[in-house]
Amino acid sequence: MNQRQLPPGPPTNAAMALMANTFKDTMCEMMAQMSQENRTILSEIMKKFQPEEARVRISDVYFPSFDPDKGMDVKEWVNLISRTQEEYKLKDHEVRLKAAGVLKGTAQSWADDCLLRTTTWAEMREDMLQTFEAESRYFSEVLKFRRYTTEKADTIPDYISTVWKMYKKLMKPNPTEQDAVEFIIGSITDDALRTELLNTKSNTVPELIAIAKTMRKRKNSTTPESLPQIKKTKFERSDQVSIHDNHFAAIFDSGADCSLYRLAPVEREKVQKIIKELMDKNIIRESNSPFASPIIMVKKKNGEDRLCVDYRELNANTVRDHYPLPLISEQLDQLADAKYFTCLDMAAGFHKIPISKESIEKTSFITPDGQYEYLTMPFGLTNAPSVYQRAINKALGDIRGKEALVYMDDVLIPSRTIAEGFERLERVLEFLTKAGFSINIKKCSFIKTSIEYLGFVVCDGKVRPSPSKVEALSRSLPPTNLKQLRQFNGLAGYFRRFIPNFSSQMIPLYNLTKSNSKWEWTAEHERTRSNIINYLTSAPLLTIFQEGHPIELHTDASAMGLGAVLIQLRDGVRHVIGYFSMRTTSAESNYHSYELETLAIVRAIKHFRHFLYGRKFTIMTDCNAVKASRYKQELLPRIHRWWAFLQNFDFEVEYRKGEKLKHADFF
Repeated sequence: MNQRQLPPGPPTNAAMALMANTFKDTMCEMMAQMSQENRTILSEIMKKFQPEEARVRISDVYFPSFDPDKGMDVKEWVNLISRTQEEYKLKDHEVRLKAAGVLKGTAQSWADDCLLRTTTWAEMREDMLQTFEAESRYFSEVLKFRRYTTEKADTIPDYISTVWKMYKKLMKPNPTEQDAVEFIIGSITDDALRTELLNTKSNTVPELIAIAKTMRKRKNSTTPESLPQIKKTKFERSDQVSIHDNHFAAIFDSGADCSLYRLAPVEREKVQKIIKELMDKNIIRESNSPFASPIIMVKKKNGEDRLCVDYRELNANTVRDHYPLPLISEQLDQLADAKYFTCLDMAAGFHKIPISKESIEKTSFITPDGQYEYLTMPFGLTNAPSVYQRAINKALGDIRGKEALVYMDDVLIPSRTIAEGFERLERVLEFLTKAGFSINIKKCSFIKTSIEYLGFVVCDGKVRPSPSKVEALSRSLPPTNLKQLRQFNGLAGYFRRFIPNFSSQMIPLYNLTKSNSKWEWTAEHERTRSNIINYLTSAPLLTIFQEGHPIELHTDASAMGLGAVLIQLRDGVRHVIGYFSMRTTSAESNYHSYELETLAIVRAIKHFRHFLYGRKFTIMTDCNAVKASRYKQELLPRIHRWWAFLQNFDFEVEYRKGEKLKHADFF
């Protein structure tokens, strides 16, 4: 890779003045820890991506409305928007969304389709010129027809008459009466009404109108009885949440109908302040929605209060979005060759994603002082993580997984050299800025040799648990109830890959969580808890898997459980990639030792399959019968099934005496 040309010197005062004070101060603190060479490069990169507060906000810029039905000149309007964008340096995706929001009449109906077709303001501008210039008004008439439904007419005869006029205006040459009748009936979206009119066998439009006058208008009632009932109404249409050119579907069975939670006076004052801030930023607005969810106050890491909405009932009525979040272990395994790391934290990422009109009322929440609803995606919705992950994945496009790893609002940029790190940083920022994302500079780390990412510390191809997470375990008091014990088990289990014999060691604590167990915290339970904490606080270290090095799988088993260690040989030194252990079932505990040893191999290979499949490796075992049975014809049915599974892998079995496998002989 070519070495980046260094700029002649640090950024000028004029350039630094463009940055907000907090952004500038933070950058100065970070650059003070770097060499002059790296400070200059980072300054040149970051001043291209000013923080949000340093720019003119789109909400402060006036866009005049455009209504083609009133004879407005589309060319004059789009030129005005383009000049405004250029003058105030507005972001492209914000211009596109705001422009769509001020369209009126036929253009308003056209906007939904346009946002799906276009990805930039330039594309939207061209589409508008083709559609709404004088020679394109025919298409406007088509759109009018497409958007006209029986619900928009006072009576069914009025609807038929209007559609007939539209049809005659659109068709060339003029249609026959029978064609017009079939066209009008076919345009009706109400299945029952369409069938009823079809059965009249009308031959002319006047005849169809005469028959329609005797029919009841089929239109949605606005009586209280017809309003959506909680947990009964099914909303079939998909709601779309979008950021830039990405669109996300969310289907609700219904909204939520909850009571207000009582707040202390000091909490109420904080809520009022937060509500005002959210209103000023156009994140929420006042609401009269039939739905309501309560609020709760949650402490942030910095001690500040965060207003959260209790969306549990709404989430229970939401069809899940199954877009996957990345596997943490898979992301860590991609950092084997990295020497330097840059970690970016997205600023208010969820609030960058607008909510469709149909979904806004479902997000309604209540405070002691009023009712409000979100205009952008809030925290707490069950589909919010999937929606956000999809948005940022699409924003980074082809460089995701190659130059940047993404997990929700954490973006990690690994590199082998400092120069490569700066080049990747600049590309990543360009992609994120184009999509409308911005970063929280205070939480970013640039060109570090060690980085904390997703609860782990990564440095020079090694990974260990985050000290802050381990400290949470070590400072915790012995659990006094089942809930606290399960919390401990869950956090300890997150780091099980670092702990040999984890499942076997945890047996006393697991047994205490069984439904038929009586709660009694004994010395054995405390000893188990202390052993787990002691192991994690002793700075356990694992090596990240690398291609091209010999692989060994060391296994062992007993009636209590199965265990394995995955190892790679590098320069004659064995490096631990990961540990595996699991308890045996009551039936498995009765197996012969030879069966248990074979089962340990099968379970270990299944656990480490992503490392072993398609690669040659060696299995180390202290059971000589395992090696001998590989080509044996007469086997028990279950052992035969196990060996049939093992044939999918390329390995050799090597026997070693038990004393040489003490690292795997956990039991």
